[in-house]
Amino acid sequence: MKKLLLLLFSIISLLTGIFFIGLFINNYFPFSIERTNQVVLLKKSEVGIKMFPAYYVYAGEDGKYTRHKVSKHTINSTKLGDKVSGYKIKDRFYTIKDIISDLFSTIIFVFVGTLFVMLGIIYFIRQTKFFQKFLVLLRNIRINEEKTKFFKNFLFIGALLFVSWKYILYKTPIYFKTFDYTSAEILSTERNPGYGRFNGPTFAFTVRFTLDDGEKVISKIKVSNNVYERYEEKDTIIVYYEISNPFYVYLPDHPS
Repeated sequence: MKKLLLLLFSIISLLTGIFFIGLFINNYFPFSIERTNQVVLLKKSEVGIKMFPAYYVYAGEDGKYTRHKVSKHTINSTKLGDKVSGYKIKDRFYTIKDIISDLFSTIIFVFVGTLFVMLGIIYFIRQTKFFQKFLVLLRNIRINEEKTKFFKNFLFIGALLFVSWKYILYKTPIYFKTFDYTSAEILSTERNPGYGRFNGPTFAFTVRFTLDDGEKVISKIKVSNNVYERYEEKDTIIVYYEISNPFYVYLPDHPS
């Protein structure tokens, strides 16, 4: 029974690995890329939602548009109606930021696929003499107490940074940049229930305000539970924005 389960797991691992690698091949081959431009119809930022602030433009042609990731410079220098440069791959438009994000995700898919393939192959080679010698070599590797302690401390610090990275990256720029404030309309509210002990519920507002030059800024920003309970859609709230980058929007935990 045990051997049968191991065989089934190995076969499933092989098929899963082939599937992930197949996704990569399907997305990029035959690889063809063409330089092109599309018209920007809307701009939006997200601050405090992910590890780093994210900036997006909604661009397209003939009334059809899709969301694309852009740099801080691009979102501030591009006006509505301007064209944003990018590339067309398999009849789909990508900005440089899109390609970087997509390639990163694809690399993960390929890595996971390769890992599953290797897990599947291990079942069939585990009885070979080479594999048995490899297991003996692993058993003979000894790690002293100092290296073990260092490894444990390294994992602890890594776990601590992983839990607190959002707070650090969201709060730190606020104390080193120059902000102004204005009234903004709350377009929508959002509550994410979260999961697990270290990832509780999160709250966000999508707000809109107008700069002195008439440009409209739309941003999805993280808010506290206290703020989330006090305001509703279509309410007006005071928000802070970075003067050199108005799409970096900040909301105090206790706004006036």
